[in-house]
Amino acid sequence: MPASDGGAMLWPAALSLAGDEGGGTDYTHYGFVDVNGKLVVPQRYDGYQYCPNREGRASFLIASLGEQKDDIYDLTGKLLMQSPTPDTLCGGIDRVIIRHIIDAEAGKVDEGLLNVVTHKVEIPIVHNRHLTVVNPATVNVSDPSGEYFDELLNDARVPHPGFLDEQATLGDGWPLIVTDRRRDLTTKDVKLGIVDSMGKLLLKPSLTEATGFYNGFSVIADGDQYTFMNTSLKSLGGTWDEIEEVYTDPGRAVVGFLVTRGADHGLLGVDLSTIIPPGSAAISCANDTGACAVAEDDGATSMVQLPASEKKALPQGFSRVLSPAFFADEVPGEGEFSERIYLTGSSSVVTLPAQSSCEAQANTWVTCVPDVGMAAPVVINAAGQVTPFASVTVVADPIPEAGYAYYWVTSGRIEGFVDSNGTWRYQQSRYTQLED
Repeated sequence: MPASDGGAMLWPAALSLAGDEGGGTDYTHYGFVDVNGKLVVPQRYDGYQYCPNREGRASFLIASLGEQKDDIYDLTGKLLMQSPTPDTLCGGIDRVIIRHIIDAEAGKVDEGLLNVVTHKVEIPIVHNRHLTVVNPATVNVSDPSGEYFDELLNDARVPHPGFLDEQATLGDGWPLIVTDRRRDLTTKDVKLGIVDSMGKLLLKPSLTEATGFYNGFSVIADGDQYTFMNTSLKSLGGTWDEIEEVYTDPGRAVVGFLVTRGADHGLLGVDLSTIIPPGSAAISCANDTGACAVAEDDGATSMVQLPASEKKALPQGFSRVLSPAFFADEVPGEGEFSERIYLTGSSSVVTLPAQSSCEAQANTWVTCVPDVGMAAPVVINAAGQVTPFASVTVVADPIPEAGYAYYWVTSGRIEGFVDSNGTWRYQQSRYTQLED
């Protein structure tokens, strides 16, 4: 099971365990499978996260189990070290944020920075110190007395005004969003401004909302109206009641914007060009595929596959876009239930055994779960064949934008990984119980 670049990777293998006979809650433990399809890390953890290198590729893994100290593995399954704390986060290139949680609901934590290569604490944990990853090479350090950017590659410290907004740091680079005071889960009505990588305040905190900059634009609000701001701090793109970013996985890249003004809806490109002018057409975008269905008043429905602007008419009788590979009809008055699936690759139709709730897994499979009775789910591949699988879930590749090479599936008494052709790469029993 090699990654798309041929490099090392640990793939998460989930083991579902039943609760006590007295009605205890079911729970899941995770282990990890290597590139050879071998379980090299036992299924004993209840959580995990991959930490990226400078290029965004997964480079090591943090595995967690309750209140025990976290384990840190390289992507061959070798234990690099145990974190000194039971709560650990990715902290930039070869680093993790180590933390003591004081009050989780109030967002009160004490944090420091640990190098997993040297095993040295580079920033010690102190009271009320917060760390936020800005990018793999930069960590923001927030102390009660002020904040600074810690440049990990040259160990430079760059003080800056304001307090970095942890809710709006994700994006494609500088500039960054700062608040007029420290934000935690209990703070209300903070104002947001913008700072650059040299610590210069570009815009004093005055905005009520702002996202990170994607493709050179931030979605901002001053009051209850939304617009866009470019990196020159110019507002553009019109004023809207709501702006929703449209993503495509993998990579969670922004590929467009769904905009609303009153009862009108429109679709803008990633460069803010108009793709669907604001109007009465209903627009819905499939989860993380960049594919949007545009339903006109006359009943005609078309698909727009962002970031492109071309419209593709859906076949008559189909109105839902599950992904670019799968369309579905809609049972009148039954919400999002369907009876037929249209396969765009072969222009063929599959009739379902019962009206079902359907969801695409990338462009490879669609899973349809009947809404009544004990009928089993149906999993259909892109060729229109009903597979022996009962469920399919995409597994992200460690390389950003690489796509999906493997899927976690269940079939009868077994579960495990298959590739895009449905070939098993790792199997385990669905009924295995741990003894520890």
